[in-house]
Amino acid sequence: MDLSIASTNTGSPTLEFRLFSDKDDVVKLNSILQSAYRPLAEAGMRYAASHEDVEATRSNIEKGECHIVIADGEPIACVMLRPPGNATGPDWYSQPGVATFGRFAVAPDFQKLGNRIEERAKEMGATEIALDTSEHAQHLIKMYADRGYRFIQYHKWEITNYRSVVLSKELK
Repeated sequence: MDLSIASTNTGSPTLEFRLFSDKDDVVKLNSILQSAYRPLAEAGMRYAASHEDVEATRSNIEKGECHIVIADGEPIACVMLRPPGNATGPDWYSQPGVATFGRFAVAPDFQKLGNRIEERAKEMGATEIALDTSEHAQHLIKMYADRGYRFIQYHKWEITNYRSVVLSKELK
């Protein structure tokens, strides 16, 4: 399956959406995660992606699909997608048909770009897509609510210093 799309809007970089491969640099991906999550860490929220090492990033890539965005030859964004039945954590994540995504990171200079994960989740057979974020990240909760995600439950991860809000969206 080819997820790549090139865009050549005037003044905008050429974008390629595709799966992370063995030829891609996991160190660069880890750097994108840490830089994108830095403002949240500086606000006191200990997201795993804000401080994980390269090996933890590599391990997460192996647990699902890692989608990346390349701009003019350089990675600028990523998101880890897990198909239904392949996630741990909140009870909602184990419900039939629920795909999950996380470690959604866009390099700070490109944070207004969108992603294609919902369509890919539908191709995987998902009827819902879910995520979690800190209950203190009100701007993120609002952003997802504006995109049709609804509150499901709270969850406390052992590796974070906050309670998470689990959000989900029906895929139509």
